[in-house]
Amino acid sequence: MAKFQVDSSSVSSTVGIS
Repeated sequence: MAKFQVDSSSVSSTVGIS
């Protein structure tokens, strides 16, 4: 799993995983 950096803007990029 990728780094789960719950930010708001970052989430959009970080949560690139399905």
